[in-house]
Amino acid sequence: MKKYKIFLALLCGAGFTSLISPIGLVAPVAILVVLACVPSLDPLWPSGMDLVAKTETGLKASFPNGISIEEARSILKPHGVAFSEMAGPTLVGKTHTGAFDFPCGFEIQVVLSFDASEKLKERDIHRVRICP
Repeated sequence: MKKYKIFLALLCGAGFTSLISPIGLVAPVAILVVLACVPSLDPLWPSGMDLVAKTETGLKASFPNGISIEEARSILKPHGVAFSEMAGPTLVGKTHTGAFDFPCGFEIQVVLSFDASEKLKERDIHRVRICP
C-alpha cells in the first residue's frame, strides 16, 4: 500500500496529472455530445408536445357552441377524458398526456358550461403543466 502512495505522489509531483485528467474526461464529454446530438435520448429534452397540441386542438374543434350536454358526454368518453358534473350544469374533466418537459408533465383540462336548456354556452380547453 505504501508503494502505491509513493508512486501516486511521484506522478502528481512530476506533472503527470495533465496526462491523467483528459483521459478521465473522455467518457463524460462523449455522453454530453451524444445527448446534444440525439435529442430523443436526452431526458431533459421536451417530448410529446406535438401530441398535446394536436389533442388540445382536436378537443376544441369537437365542441361547437350549442351542442347538448349528452353530446358533450359522448364526445368526452372516446377522448379518454375523465369528467364529473357540477352544478350549473357544468362538465369538468381532464386527460393525462404522455408529454414531458423536464421536470413537468402535462394534462389537458376541459371545462364545459351549459345554459338552462343544457346547450353549450362556454368552453375552456387548455393544457396544464403538472410539476412536482
